[in-house]
Amino acid sequence: MTETIVPALSSRKERLFASLASMRWGQAIILLAVFVAIVMTAVVSYQSIDRELTAAALSRRASVSYLAAAVLSEKFDRLVDIGTSLASRVRFRDLVAQGKWIEAAEILRAVPSDFPFVERLFLADVEGTLMADVPELPSVKGRNLAHRDWYQAVMRTERPYISQVYRRAAPPRMNVFVAAVPIRSGKGEMLGILVVQVRLDTFFDWTKNIDVGPKGFVYVVDRHGTLALHPKFPPQGDLIDYSSVPVVQQVLQGKRGVEIVFNPLENEERVAAYEPIAKHGWGVVLAQPTATVFAIRDGQLRRVMIAYGLIFVVFVAYLASRIVIQRRQAKEDRRAKDELERRVAERTAQLSDSEERTRAIVDTAVDAIIVIDERGTIQRLNPGAERMFGYLQAEVAGKNVSTLMPSPYREQHDGYLARYLATGEKRIIGSGREVVARRKDGAEFPIYLAIAEMRLGESRMFTGIIRDITEAKRAAERQAHLVANLEAANKELEGFSYSVSHDLRSPLRAIDGYSRILEEDYADKLDAEGRRLFGVIRESSQKMAMLIDDLLTFSKLGRQALVSSTVDTNALVKEVLRELRAAGDGKSARIAVADLPMAWGDRALLKQVWINLLANAIKFAGKKGKPIIEVSGTSDAAENIYSVTDNGVGFDMRYYNKLFGVFQRLHSADEYPGTGVGLAIVQRVVTRHDGRVWAEGKLNHGAAFFFALPQGEPNA
Repeated sequence: MTETIVPALSSRKERLFASLASMRWGQAIILLAVFVAIVMTAVVSYQSIDRELTAAALSRRASVSYLAAAVLSEKFDRLVDIGTSLASRVRFRDLVAQGKWIEAAEILRAVPSDFPFVERLFLADVEGTLMADVPELPSVKGRNLAHRDWYQAVMRTERPYISQVYRRAAPPRMNVFVAAVPIRSGKGEMLGILVVQVRLDTFFDWTKNIDVGPKGFVYVVDRHGTLALHPKFPPQGDLIDYSSVPVVQQVLQGKRGVEIVFNPLENEERVAAYEPIAKHGWGVVLAQPTATVFAIRDGQLRRVMIAYGLIFVVFVAYLASRIVIQRRQAKEDRRAKDELERRVAERTAQLSDSEERTRAIVDTAVDAIIVIDERGTIQRLNPGAERMFGYLQAEVAGKNVSTLMPSPYREQHDGYLARYLATGEKRIIGSGREVVARRKDGAEFPIYLAIAEMRLGESRMFTGIIRDITEAKRAAERQAHLVANLEAANKELEGFSYSVSHDLRSPLRAIDGYSRILEEDYADKLDAEGRRLFGVIRESSQKMAMLIDDLLTFSKLGRQALVSSTVDTNALVKEVLRELRAAGDGKSARIAVADLPMAWGDRALLKQVWINLLANAIKFAGKKGKPIIEVSGTSDAAENIYSVTDNGVGFDMRYYNKLFGVFQRLHSADEYPGTGVGLAIVQRVVTRHDGRVWAEGKLNHGAAFFFALPQGEPNA
């Protein structure tokens, strides 16, 4: 019997050893595959992180250069707007047309003090000769400047122009650029050129606030590649030609981008982000050493490499330990079976622990979780599902999941599941949607259902994660109800405003009427103070009525639909002036109206704008010995600009922010009557036409109000 058992045991041992050897080879192959996968993943991950961090660093520099270029373009546009506004003044144009250059320049006397970045202004005739300047420099008067690029550009295009950087001829010698604006007559004839001269160091002071980063800076070049701003060169030093720098050549060609380049003039490799200012031909370049730009990237990549190195060391250590263990196992053949059983037991324990953890997660989940097989039979309900549906797992285990569905979902479910298993057509599986579920007591409620598929060997299982969205639905209904209530409240408020205005007007009319009757019928019984008090009562009631009318007008502007068409602005202004003069306003004022461009908009609302602006000008210029009001307009490719200028009391620019506010007044009501709503109405009407409104003024030196409307019919 022993002879029979020993060979059997020997055969079993050989099979066991063969199995162990096969297992060791299999493990070695798996470990090698894992090692190769880890190395490939590390390489791909490193390259991906390198690309993303590099792109992020370059993108940030490109964004800063874009913002700097946008700010500079806006400042150039503002400079051109100032020049255009000055050159379009009617009085100024008339003096230039009459050849009174010095008198015309005198109108510009206050500009350098109002705009600190303006160094000086001068006027040139169509031949390029300097005729007058502010402040005066006798040494350059009469000099011909036709060689300047601004003269040639304006004469060629008849449009405003931002010049290149140059050192001006007049002492003190300094580096400047100019905004040159053509001066036109009312008929559009070229009369001369208004030149606004700007110092480089004053104009570019805002660039100090640009945060480029360590060792980084922004520099600006003009249309010929000459430096207008560079932190390493003094703004009033020698002019430096940067046109040979590759990125400057790119930006002068109208290209934008970000590159790693070598600057031959400064002998340094840098990241350069460049952005052109297409409208004016200038360019902005952001430069920063590559080591600084990529310091964060390089640091993170070093940390990634260290992490990968540690993983590699751990993996190698693990391989070494596995080799030692396998060699030890090879030497301990007698204990191979026990070792194998021990490992099986350990693995079983680990799987048991994993299963327990999974069960704990499912059981403690707030949402309901239901597991079904491919026949739709319920296999598992977690406690969340038991609470939600009112069933215990034992009650529904083995039943079809349609038990938890109301019609028509119940009848559709089995067919859908069969179709999916046959064709793979997905409707819910792998995604989620809102459906309706049914509780044990028959109550139906809305849920959000997400279904995932899993495979266990050859069988399929489906897990549904369910969230009760009853409260979310109710919240949405409450929100819709609140919106409906808000719309109803707005309509009630509108009706209330009309009702209140009617109810307020009636007692006001009664107060005014009875006061007038008492004043007329009992005038002989009242002393002077009594008659004065009745006058105050009547005046106050009339002011209150005006205030109610203005408030209603202002409130209706936000709701009134625009009825837009082409508007003859010249005819509209003449109509407004006739009505104002018929009412007794502006009879003593000299009102000059230039040719005005056509407009697109609601004629009735635009008429209110002109009424308010002209009435304001007449009112505030009325106390002048010779009140003068000028109405003018200009056009460019984008918009029409209209202005109303008077020589009245003006206003202090420090309080500009109050100018267009409701009930905001810069002068007392005793001096200048009104309700303080007129300019607010102007701003609201122009804004509804996608336009803009602004003003310029100086206390006791008049004011100018401007508004701009888009050219032609705007896109829907």
